[in-house]
Amino acid sequence: GLNTNITFVATSNPQVYYPKFDCFVLPSHQEGQSIALLEAMSFGITPIITCSKKTHDIIQHLHNGIICPPNQPDKLAAAIIRVGTNDKLKENLSKQAYLTVKNQFNLAQTANKYLALYQ
Repeated sequence: GLNTNITFVATSNPQVYYPKFDCFVLPSHQEGQSIALLEAMSFGITPIITCSKKTHDIIQHLHNGIICPPNQPDKLAAAIIRVGTNDKLKENLSKQAYLTVKNQFNLAQTANKYLALYQ
């Protein structure tokens, strides 16, 4: 019965779909700085990720998203249900996700970070 509740999208034009998302799930075992994650967050989409560490470079658990342990689909599913059934939590996480991108990953800061890296 998932087909009536979930849409899997493969597109080169994701910005059309982001406003329709309830959450953004990134169940990756190893991921660098994900552009897709930052894109979703820039639309104020609540991120749910998996990470083997308790800390993540972008997501702070229950501040601007949810971090789940990898290879534990029951915990990932519980996080998705939690976000889907708790409007206040979803609103707070999505707001902080947006502010994280706005304040830490805007164009000027990103360009300066690349410049410093190359220098």
